[in-house]
Amino acid sequence: MFVRWCLLLLPSCIGFHLVAGRPKCARREGMAHLSATSHDTSSFTIETCSGDQEGIGMLAAFMVDAFWIGSSRQLTKECDISSISEPVRERMVAEQAHDLTEKYGERMGKRLCDSLLMVAKDDDSGALLGMVGLEVTLFDKGLGNILSAEKAESILKNAVASLGPKQRRQYKDASAQQIATELLSPDVSSICCLSNLAVSPLARRRGVALSLCSELESVVKEIEYDRIVLKVEKDNEAARALYENKLGYVTECEVAGETALRANPEAGTFEETTVDSVILSKDL
Repeated sequence: MFVRWCLLLLPSCIGFHLVAGRPKCARREGMAHLSATSHDTSSFTIETCSGDQEGIGMLAAFMVDAFWIGSSRQLTKECDISSISEPVRERMVAEQAHDLTEKYGERMGKRLCDSLLMVAKDDDSGALLGMVGLEVTLFDKGLGNILSAEKAESILKNAVASLGPKQRRQYKDASAQQIATELLSPDVSSICCLSNLAVSPLARRRGVALSLCSELESVVKEIEYDRIVLKVEKDNEAARALYENKLGYVTECEVAGETALRANPEAGTFEETTVDSVILSKDL
């Protein structure tokens, strides 16, 4: 299975700016009809992205080009990027698309752990400059780690299912935040997690990453959460400089010996490696 948290480990392609006005953000089920402030530098616009097959395919290709093969940090070995064949790239895109579909794709029925994708597009060309994701999930303070949205969804639903019929009805339309607060251990809390931040190497120093993260914080406030968290590799200095120095995140805890992924530029596969990570949080 694709290891999701590794996608947070932003390469050095970061740099940003914003666009004027407040365009409406077309939100997915559970996060619908919220407006997101779009900061305008007269250069790009931030908007939400559909979780349909076409949208996911577009973002998967962008992730491969901007994140996996756009930074030597994410590769199993250094190589000439131009030497990567199209079949190899397509294999990476297919696997990345599967992961994004699992996290952000359209699904039938209500999902407690909702998710959202936002993108930055160039105002003149319409080209995709950057992307970022938001997931509602659980943070287990006792374990010192962020749970996958899939596991969090199961825990929340099981908590409600364990109640009697009358009590279950009281939680029919409850949010993940309400269920976690009222039914789970005090060590387990519902959180909003920033993930899948990537910026095109061609869009560096335009304020794209900073703008995407700021927009995401506005969304988090609108859905009535007061904190946002993320996970990043401990030695990823470029990403940590963005999060800690520019955005004001602080260290929540460290996680040693985690599994992360690196892209094999010859086989078009993703290989596991072991890294130390840091969970960062920011009060909003």
